[in-house]
Amino acid sequence: MSTPADKKLLKQVAELGFICQAEDEQLCQIYPPQSPPQWHLQQQEEHWVLYVGTIPQILFHSIEMIKFLQHQKKQWMKSLPKP
Repeated sequence: MSTPADKKLLKQVAELGFICQAEDEQLCQIYPPQSPPQWHLQQQEEHWVLYVGTIPQILFHSIEMIKFLQHQKKQWMKSLPKP
């Protein structure tokens, strides 16, 4: 059985600019702000699974998931046009 995502963790995810969706208290998904999303993270018990398309790729602990999102944000910010 999955455990609810930590509200503090989800707040940190949102502050990084990512989209959190919860189908219920037990299942949370995180999407990049770009549309359409090429990947997403899905909560699975105490871990997060990275899906590229519909294919699971890697299992993260919460701290690793945050590091992954921080890296993704840096890459996304680099790709934005400079004023």
